[in-house]
Amino acid sequence: MSVEGPERFTGGCLCGSARIVASGRPCRVGVCHCLDCRKHHGALFHASAPCPLCREPQNRQEPTP
Repeated sequence: MSVEGPERFTGGCLCGSARIVASGRPCRVGVCHCLDCRKHHGALFHASAPCPLCREPQNRQEPTP
């Protein structure tokens, strides 16, 4: 994730096929270690920072199977 000026954040997956742009301050920031989040995200924890003006992911290309 990178910060591009006041209250504008960008991020995406490591392969670069999905990009996310968020504007505005997050409503809250949190980390969850519950079993449901671990199963859903395939990791030991899930970090989130929902914001009121988040936009849809911008795909550069379709993932290859």
